Amino acid sequence: MGTASPLSGRSHYDLACDVLDPVGVLTIPMCSVLVLGDEPMQTAWIPQDSGGLLVRWMWAANEPQILGALPTALDFEGIEPFTFRTKPGEHTLMDAAEPGLGVTDSLTLVLPPPSTEWQIATRVHAPGPSLSLVVHRFTPGPATVPAAAPAGDQETRSRRSPD
Repeated sequence: MGTASPLSGRSHYDLACDVLDPVGVLTIPMCSVLVLGDEPMQTAWIPQDSGGLLVRWMWAANEPQILGALPTALDFEGIEPFTFRTKPGEHTLMDAAEPGLGVTDSLTLVLPPPSTEWQIATRVHAPGPSLSLVVHRFTPGPATVPAAAPAGDQETRSRRSPD
């Protein structure tokens, strides 16, 4: 997990580019920003009873191939998560190259209350030449356990990252 802090004269985009790991935290005045490293990828948020999965793909033939690979992509045994603290509720996923006020293509993640501390485990899953996924699993931190989402609220949201 990479961490970046603001230095005089550097933009938030420059700081986000300093995160070399698959996921990291950018600390800016008054908040922390979760940074997904590497390059922009197509992304889907899959809510779960407690937390969710942020699934990003470098390449895949189609959505059914991704969904078919998810069961084997979810083996996080031996992967050490890191802790990210944030407010419960809606969070916007956007490309760091877009100015915040100009965001038109974004994805909303809903992190259920009461948790303000999340464990994020990341796994790269590339079982063959036609599929490469990066899966980030969000689970409540040890200090909090969020309430389960009501049945029927489980939906997959996706967005295509800019090329």
